[in-house]
Amino acid sequence: MDVVKIGVVTDVHQGPLDISPYLRRFVDDMNENFHPDIVIDLGDFLGYPAGEKELKLINTVFSECEAPCYHTLGNHDVASVGRQRFKEITRMKDYWTSMTIGFLHVIMLDGAWGRWGPDIGAGPSGHIIKEELEWLKRDLEGLPEDQPIIIFCHYPIGYPRILTGEGALDNEDELMRILRGYNLIATFGGHHHYGGYKE
Repeated sequence: MDVVKIGVVTDVHQGPLDISPYLRRFVDDMNENFHPDIVIDLGDFLGYPAGEKELKLINTVFSECEAPCYHTLGNHDVASVGRQRFKEITRMKDYWTSMTIGFLHVIMLDGAWGRWGPDIGAGPSGHIIKEELEWLKRDLEGLPEDQPIIIFCHYPIGYPRILTGEGALDNEDELMRILRGYNLIATFGGHHHYGGYKE
């Protein structure tokens, strides 16, 4: 497989406003035109305040993507319904995961952990817990040295602090030390509501 196609949507913020008609257009475009290998929600699927009703509505629309769908948790998701209910309602298998699609190793990280507990909102800054970092080390060890890797996380990874301010992972340095020496070709994040591209 020479081409890997990944559909990405971030910061939908369903609730209190109904964003589902806009997400419907995204889903229709994925199904009718783009035909991705996978589709990823990069977090903040929910706004604040929002609840299970809003999550069920927006997830019903998102689930109509013909490609396999994945979520990374955002701070608003955790604050609105809690990580466990989000996982149950969306049928997430894991908070973090990876897969190889064609030539590309795709990693999805959960940076929405609060320093004081799983549901004590990550807030503006995110955090990746030790268990997840240890999993990442094991995941990377099994890869060929030149394997291209991309990472998805709600909180931007590898962006200058001048752009992210507090809205970054508070232990990003530790994460970057783990990634050093691997063929990381791109990271994708949400959280900040302005566009950006850095080569």
